[in-house]
Amino acid sequence: MRKIQWATAAVVVGCLWAACSNHDRSESAEATPRTIDVMLDKIVEPPTAAEAPEQPAVAPVEQPPTPTSSLAAVVDPRDTLHVFVRTADLRCRVPDVVRGTYSVEDIVRRNGGYVAHTELRTSAARTERITIAADTALERSWSTVHNTLLIRVPDERLDSTLLALAPLVDQLDHRVVDADNVKLQLVANALQQQRLARHTNRLSGAIDRTAGKLKDVAATEDELLNKEARKDEALMERLALQDRVAFATVRLDLYQREVMTAALLPVAPPIDPYRPDLAVSMQHAVAQGWGMVRGFVLVLVTLWPLALLGLGVWLGMKRWGRRTAVA
Repeated sequence: MRKIQWATAAVVVGCLWAACSNHDRSESAEATPRTIDVMLDKIVEPPTAAEAPEQPAVAPVEQPPTPTSSLAAVVDPRDTLHVFVRTADLRCRVPDVVRGTYSVEDIVRRNGGYVAHTELRTSAARTERITIAADTALERSWSTVHNTLLIRVPDERLDSTLLALAPLVDQLDHRVVDADNVKLQLVANALQQQRLARHTNRLSGAIDRTAGKLKDVAATEDELLNKEARKDEALMERLALQDRVAFATVRLDLYQREVMTAALLPVAPPIDPYRPDLAVSMQHAVAQGWGMVRGFVLVLVTLWPLALLGLGVWLGMKRWGRRTAVA
């Protein structure tokens, strides 16, 4: 009897435990989707401005400067062994040639230079005219503007001058910068001047001491004159070379894009030529006809010798024909 009671109690306790475990599982299953939804909402919710991480600032990409200058244009004060003649040749496109020319001249003036030559010209490419009304026409012209400048700037200011031209350039076609060492030319020119000076002095002394014939003195004077002329030429060459050393030479060719200009032009109406009325026209016709008759008569009168000759020939032939018939 007791065994049956213990078995019954064990079965009841087992049923109660199974029911409690199923209830807990259902509650946990119902609670899990809600927990996941809450977690997803927290993940998907965008962060606020305060919570958002700071993005690293992107530095703007700097465009490389226009290479208008070069190391060949820079003067090194430590270099005492060389003497350079610097030249530059640039061709570039600018937004506006006229304004660019004024800007270049201002840059040259601020750097202590001068403009040796400037040639501003406009080249017309093509022109067309379209009639848009009875009395109006539209004329369109395409043209390009060029300017060629030859500027001189102090040698030590060449680099700064070329760098100041960079903001004016839209497109650089070519840039050539040369630095020619002319130290040996200067030395050779100085030595030549010294030789000519000594020779001239010797010739002058010889002329002063000469007491011979006048012919010998004249020949020496001519030779002295030639030496002095060569001495002057050597001096001028040295001065010209020193000027090229002191002032660099820049040849600048500016141009811009093709420009189209349009203008409205008045069109003059066509004018018919004057035509007289019928009576006046008939009068003119009669006058022209009379003129033709008059001309014909004058031609006949002018040919009277031929008519007289023809008449004589005809009479002669007629008489000759009668004699032949009688015989």
